[in-house]
Amino acid sequence: PQGRWGTIAQDRFGCWTVEKAFTAAELTKKSHIASELAQHERALGGSRFGQAVLSHCKIPHFKTDRKSWLDSFGE
Repeated sequence: PQGRWGTIAQDRFGCWTVEKAFTAAELTKKSHIASELAQHERALGGSRFGQAVLSHCKIPHFKTDRKSWLDSFGE
């Protein structure tokens, strides 16, 4: 759901869906999802479900060192 990852991640069931989609995605799609989540980091940080997604997808790492973040998935 392009453009809606941040909204979905704040929901109790949506956070699980985002985590599973992220895990299954190829690296280019992971990067796209992470980019959208990074744009919603403040809102996600205010919810325990959003915090779980930020951690699972390594969004703080994504924002500080994208190359290292990409390399961490070893694809």
